[in-house]
Amino acid sequence: MTLTAKQKEQLLIEVERNGGKLGKAAAVVGLGYNEAHDFISGLRAEKQLNIRRPELVRYIVGVKGICASWIVTEELTIARRRYDRGEVELCQYREGDTIYQLAIPRAVKVNRVPLFARRDF
Repeated sequence: MTLTAKQKEQLLIEVERNGGKLGKAAAVVGLGYNEAHDFISGLRAEKQLNIRRPELVRYIVGVKGICASWIVTEELTIARRRYDRGEVELCQYREGDTIYQLAIPRAVKVNRVPLFARRDF
Protein backbone atom coordinates (compact mmCIF):
# COMPACT_ATOMS: atom_id res chain seq x y z
CA MET A 1 0.00 0.00 0.00
CA THR A 2 1.30 3.45 -0.92
CA LEU A 3 0.93 6.12 1.73
CA THR A 4 -0.90 9.30 0.83
CA ALA A 5 0.67 12.71 1.44
CA LYS A 6 -1.73 13.28 4.34
CA GLN A 7 -0.81 9.94 5.96
CA LYS A 8 2.90 10.74 5.61
CA GLU A 9 2.41 14.16 7.17
CA GLN A 10 0.32 12.76 10.04
CA LEU A 11 2.86 10.00 10.65
CA LEU A 12 5.76 12.46 10.89
CA ILE A 13 3.76 14.65 13.28
CA GLU A 14 2.78 11.69 15.50
CA VAL A 15 6.33 10.27 15.58
CA GLU A 16 7.60 13.66 16.68
CA ARG A 17 4.78 14.12 19.20
CA ASN A 18 5.29 10.79 20.99
CA GLY A 19 9.07 10.81 21.15
CA GLY A 20 9.83 8.54 18.20
CA LYS A 21 7.61 5.58 19.13
CA LEU A 22 6.79 4.36 15.65
CA GLY A 23 4.26 1.70 16.67
CA LYS A 24 2.11 4.20 18.57
CA ALA A 25 2.35 6.74 15.75
CA ALA A 26 1.34 4.14 13.15
CA ALA A 27 -1.68 3.10 15.25
CA VAL A 28 -2.86 6.70 15.61
CA VAL A 29 -2.63 7.27 11.86
CA GLY A 30 -4.25 3.90 11.11
CA LEU A 31 -1.26 2.24 9.47
CA GLY A 32 0.51 -1.02 10.05
CA TYR A 33 3.89 -0.95 11.74
CA ASN A 34 5.68 -2.28 8.64
CA GLU A 35 4.23 0.43 6.39
CA ALA A 36 5.27 3.16 8.81
CA HIS A 37 8.71 1.60 9.30
CA ASP A 38 9.32 1.39 5.54
CA PHE A 39 8.40 5.06 5.09
CA ILE A 40 10.59 6.29 7.98
CA SER A 41 13.49 4.04 6.89
CA GLY A 42 13.27 5.51 3.39
CA LEU A 43 13.49 9.04 4.79
CA ARG A 44 16.50 8.12 6.92
CA ALA A 45 18.26 6.47 3.98
CA GLU A 46 17.80 9.63 1.91
CA LYS A 47 19.32 11.68 4.71
CA GLN A 48 22.59 9.75 5.14
CA LEU A 49 24.50 12.94 4.56
CA ASN A 50 28.07 13.63 5.59
CA ILE A 51 27.74 17.04 7.22
CA ARG A 52 29.69 18.69 10.03
CA ARG A 53 26.57 19.09 12.18
CA PRO A 54 25.06 15.56 12.29
CA GLU A 55 22.53 16.60 14.95
CA LEU A 56 20.75 18.63 12.24
CA VAL A 57 20.23 15.71 9.86
CA ARG A 58 16.85 14.80 11.36
CA TYR A 59 15.53 18.31 10.59
CA ILE A 60 16.62 18.47 6.92
CA VAL A 61 13.71 18.79 4.50
CA GLY A 62 15.54 20.08 1.42
CA VAL A 63 19.00 20.28 -0.13
CA LYS A 64 20.21 22.50 -2.95
CA GLY A 65 23.33 23.93 -4.51
CA ILE A 66 24.33 27.50 -3.84
CA CYS A 67 22.93 28.95 -7.10
CA ALA A 68 20.13 26.45 -7.63
CA SER A 69 16.47 26.79 -6.72
CA TRP A 70 14.72 24.52 -4.22
CA ILE A 71 13.39 21.27 -5.62
CA VAL A 72 9.91 21.03 -4.18
CA THR A 73 9.68 17.57 -2.64
CA GLU A 74 6.82 16.14 -0.65
CA GLU A 75 8.82 16.56 2.56
CA LEU A 76 9.45 20.25 1.83
CA THR A 77 5.76 20.81 1.04
CA ILE A 78 4.76 19.21 4.35
CA ALA A 79 7.30 21.39 6.19
CA ARG A 80 5.84 24.51 4.54
CA ARG A 81 2.32 23.53 5.62
CA ARG A 82 3.54 22.93 9.16
CA TYR A 83 5.28 26.34 9.10
CA ASP A 84 2.00 28.00 8.09
CA ARG A 85 0.27 26.22 11.01
CA GLY A 86 2.96 27.53 13.40
CA GLU A 87 4.36 24.09 14.25
CA VAL A 88 7.92 24.49 12.91
CA GLU A 89 10.45 27.18 12.07
CA LEU A 90 12.13 27.00 8.69
CA CYS A 91 15.78 27.97 8.46
CA GLN A 92 18.79 27.25 6.30
CA TYR A 93 22.22 25.84 7.04
CA ARG A 94 25.08 26.31 4.58
CA GLU A 95 28.07 24.05 4.30
CA GLY A 96 30.39 24.81 1.43
CA ASP A 97 28.38 25.02 -1.79
CA THR A 98 25.40 23.15 -0.33
CA ILE A 99 22.42 24.73 1.44
CA TYR A 100 20.17 22.63 3.68
CA GLN A 101 16.58 23.66 4.46
CA LEU A 102 15.71 22.74 8.06
CA ALA A 103 12.28 22.44 9.69
CA ILE A 104 12.85 22.67 13.44
CA PRO A 105 9.81 21.96 15.67
CA ARG A 106 8.61 24.78 17.89
CA ALA A 107 8.13 24.15 21.61
CA VAL A 108 4.92 26.19 21.52
CA LYS A 109 2.64 26.46 18.50
CA VAL A 110 2.09 30.03 17.28
CA ASN A 111 -0.59 31.68 15.17
CA ARG A 112 0.83 33.25 12.05
CA VAL A 113 -0.37 34.60 8.76
CA PRO A 114 0.08 31.81 6.19
CA LEU A 115 3.04 32.49 3.94
CA PHE A 116 3.24 29.43 1.72
CA ALA A 117 -0.51 28.72 1.47
CA ARG A 118 -0.98 31.90 -0.56
CA ARG A 119 1.78 31.21 -3.06
CA ASP A 120 2.11 28.82 -5.91
CA PHE A 121 5.38 26.92 -5.51
